[in-house]
Order: sequence, then C-alpha cells, then structure tokens
Amino acid sequence: MITHSENALKILKLSDEKKVKEYEKLFQEELLNCESVTSEDIKLRKLFFRLKKLKQKEVWLICDRFSKADDNGEAFFSYMNTIGKAKNIKTYFMLEKDSKDYERLKKIGNVVPFDSKKQKLLYLLCDKVISAHTDAFATNYFKEKTFLYKDILNQRKFVYLKHGIIQNDRSQSLRRTSKNINMIVTATKKEQESFFHYAYYYNESQVRCTGFARHDFLFDNKNGHLITFMPTWRLYLTRDYDLTSYSRKLVQGFEKSTYCQMYQKVFGNQQLYEMAEKYHYTLALMMHPAMPRDCIKYFNCENRVKVLDINTRYNQIYADSKLVITDYSSAVFDFAYLRKPVIYFQHDAEEFFSGSHICEKGYFDYERDGFGEVEYTADDLVNRIIEYMENECRLKDLYRERIENTFLYHDKENCKRIYDEIIKL
Repeated sequence: MITHSENALKILKLSDEKKVKEYEKLFQEELLNCESVTSEDIKLRKLFFRLKKLKQKEVWLICDRFSKADDNGEAFFSYMNTIGKAKNIKTYFMLEKDSKDYERLKKIGNVVPFDSKKQKLLYLLCDKVISAHTDAFATNYFKEKTFLYKDILNQRKFVYLKHGIIQNDRSQSLRRTSKNINMIVTATKKEQESFFHYAYYYNESQVRCTGFARHDFLFDNKNGHLITFMPTWRLYLTRDYDLTSYSRKLVQGFEKSTYCQMYQKVFGNQQLYEMAEKYHYTLALMMHPAMPRDCIKYFNCENRVKVLDINTRYNQIYADSKLVITDYSSAVFDFAYLRKPVIYFQHDAEEFFSGSHICEKGYFDYERDGFGEVEYTADDLVNRIIEYMENECRLKDLYRERIENTFLYHDKENCKRIYDEIIKL
C-alpha cells in the first residue's frame, strides 16, 4: 500500500486482511470521485476480489488478433486443449463473437467473446496473457482506465508468441521500456540474438528460442498447384484503422505509389498467365490483413488471379502453394519451413526501409540469408517465376541449405517447449 502525506510517500506491507478491505473500500470511494469512472468499473473490481478467492486453477488467456484466429495463439490453444492439457491450468481463447473463426475455436476449448463482461473479468483474473500480438487489446486492454486496475494487472505475466519471425529492427515499437514483455518466443537463433543486439533491453531469460507454435501444425498438399503472391502492408500508404473491416483505409493517391505500380506491372504481364496455363499453375493473391482490400482493384488482376479471402487459413495456403512471392513478409519463413521455394520482389526497398514503415533494416539480409532469389524489377520477377514453373517449382540446393541452417528445431515439439518455458515464469 502506498500513501502520501507531508510531501512524502509511505510504503506499507499489509498482511492484515481486515486492513486490506478497509483500504480497498477507501480506494473505491476515491475512484468514484474521478469523472471518467462509472459504478460498472467499480463493480468489476469488486467482482474480481470476490472470484479471486474462489479461483483454484491458473487461468491463461490466449489470443491472436481480437477479430481473427489462425496464428500462433490458436496453435498453442489447440495444444493446450489436446496434447498439453494440464489439470491445474484453465485456458480461454479471446475472440470477437462475430469472427468467422469463433465456432471453429469453440470446438477446441473455452472461447470468451472479446469486449464481453466475462472477457474483462478474465483479463483481470488471468495469470498469463499469451498473445501473437502486442496491440493494446492484448497488452493494455483497459487503456485510459488502466489506473483502475493497475495493482491487479501487475500480478500477471505477458507472453508474446509473435505472429512472424522478426527479421528487421523492431526495437522502436517493442522495446522493454514501452511493452515490458515477460517472455518473447523466437524461432531461430539469429532472431533471438537480434533482441540483444538492438535496443530492445531484454535479457536471455525473457527471450526464448523454442520455435513457433504454428509450425507444429504445418502440412504439405502434394496435389497443390498454387503460385501465391503475399505482399506485406505499408504503414505510409494507409490511415484510419477501420473497426468494421479490421484494416486501414488507403491514403489518397495510392494508385500513384511505387507499391501499387510495381504490382500493376507484374499482374499486367501477359506471358505470366500464358506460362501458368501451360504448366497448369493457378496464380493466387493473399493480401496482408492490415492492408486495405481496396488496393486489389488497382492491381488489375482480379479476373486472372485467384484473390484469396481474408479468412483463408495460412497453413492451407502454404500447403496448397508450390511457390510463394513476397516482398519483405516474414510469413514466408513458415513456407520455407516446409522446404518450398520463395522469391522476393523488392522494387521499393529504399522507400520501405526509409523509416516510414514500422521497421528498419535488421540482421536478416535477403540476398545473403533469404530462401530464394531477390528480384528488383517486374520483368525479372516474371522471368524468375517462369523458370520455377519450368522446373516444377523445385527448391534449389542453396536455399535448402539456408533453411536447414536457419531453424534450430525441425520437430513437432515447439508447443511443448513454449509450455515448459511459460511454466518457468
């Protein structure tokens, strides 16, 4: 208990339960005098203390995006409700009730609707928040009302499963002084080491190399015939996060951007379609969830390219694809994990790494460390895709060797390693 009087702070350790209740009552009365505090806020606090006494098991609250599953959160949740089921731990998956993934997750285990009274209460009662994202819905759910529950929230641990391998410098948004993450999951040794090289300020006990949970659930469809484009998003080409579509809106003049024009040139190449037809491949496009779907109409590809629905499961895309083309996305690490070839298209590299996006160049050099060729013009990219078509999209020895040397683990034990590390917390 911290109080203040006569220009000093007094810190007391309270062991008398009667005294604790007395102070809690005074604190609640004090809070009610705050303009932004409602009686419902206080009721939630009272309910927490009542239920805390009845709590017999650890509670783990797991999530991916609040509107979508199908990431490391879902993979770990599946593990915890099957192979890794523990008698002393109760797991809940936090997801918006309108999500297309909601019913599927309910078949796996306990799902709590995002923003519901139960979810708010579980956020206070849980011992661990285990999330693929560090956005406010996972790390700072109560936002401007956090001060109401700060003493409670300080008791729980936050585990960052991540939604992709960090290959560039993300210290500006993830450093300990802003996020204070208790445990960060990494999938490669170089990724783990990058947390100590750049200004993240975490130590080895907080950054663990276990492998990604979702890698345990990857599979290959031998009959797949897709060649899939997976461009990542651009912060500087988007604005105003839209809660109805769970993405941002395009900036005015998007059609004149380098990003738009580089993909226009690729999808405007007639030879690409002719060769895909000749070798019996289907060209597909999967946009990043944060990139507005409106951009697709500017690419002029909808009639000739299979545009994948935003709810298409990524492990299904990786299973059905023979070749993936991206620009900078770390999602292709999953594809490479299956020993399949990648091509990088980086016509706008200078612009992308100028500081306008959310990351800066890091330890991963696409030319030196990548799992496929790096192409810088639309014509070179198309020629490279055709080369792969002609050779049945076989992975080249050079890139196979890089893949083998990149991933520390090649088993199906990632979830178990993550679980063991969380238990140590």
